[in-house]
Amino acid sequence: MKAIFIYSTKSGKGKITKYLPFIKNELKKKFNELKVVKSNDLDSLKEYSTLAAKEYDYLIFNGGDGTVNEVINNLAKEEKRPVLGLIPTGTINDFAKNFKISRNIKKAVSKIVNDKVDAFDILKVNDSYCSYFLATGAFSDISYIARQDNKRKLGKLSYYLLAVKEAFIPNKIEGVLECNDGIYQVKSPFVLVMNSKYAGGFIVNHKNKMNDGLINIYLTKRGLLNGLLHYLFFKVRTKKLITEEFTFTFKDKLSSWCVDGEKRDLGNIKVKVLPLHMFII
Repeated sequence: MKAIFIYSTKSGKGKITKYLPFIKNELKKKFNELKVVKSNDLDSLKEYSTLAAKEYDYLIFNGGDGTVNEVINNLAKEEKRPVLGLIPTGTINDFAKNFKISRNIKKAVSKIVNDKVDAFDILKVNDSYCSYFLATGAFSDISYIARQDNKRKLGKLSYYLLAVKEAFIPNKIEGVLECNDGIYQVKSPFVLVMNSKYAGGFIVNHKNKMNDGLINIYLTKRGLLNGLLHYLFFKVRTKKLITEEFTFTFKDKLSSWCVDGEKRDLGNIKVKVLPLHMFII
């Protein structure tokens, strides 16, 4: 089996560096051919991901949810898609939690060497792809407006402090959601689309699965703290829709979307699940 290991020193305060000898030695126990390359920018990540699709069976990499999104977008259109091996070194690592991949580097590498391969769904959003999370409105910008130095110093707390601040700034998303042959007039502080159990470090719904071919949409009613209390505690005031595809059209002004923790100016969207499209250890 052939594998390429793409590592970045920009994620996780660069701690991956001191583990490189260990990682290489462990990976060589499983893969008879191993190529190790450094990538600290999106262009080289795309280049090596494309190379992996053409020449390798496995693509091993470190990073957070944004890096996972980039890798999936680089691979999703390829006819041959390598199996992913993830070493989580981001701030939140929601994607990794769905597969019980530890933030401990040695444990994550051990999983790559010893565990089985799982297939998982991804979402096609217009002409791009999403691995686990899509949102617009209140709280949706927190992951990409948080300052990098604060994330290094405070970790998850840097996100939570921003969430408290945004809870007191009224927000309203208005649009039309079409799915399951139904039309829904949306007036909500935020719209949340999930292919995951986790968002923002919290369990949204422990029953959600990444391999069931379904999309979960949450529409929260307006209320105190931008409806956050409805969403977290009073679920009766949050509508949940389950579908395989949907469209969302903004009524007046277009709004940005948070896709796997990154800002995307997608505007109106058409979303479709691609069942069992990718593979991960």
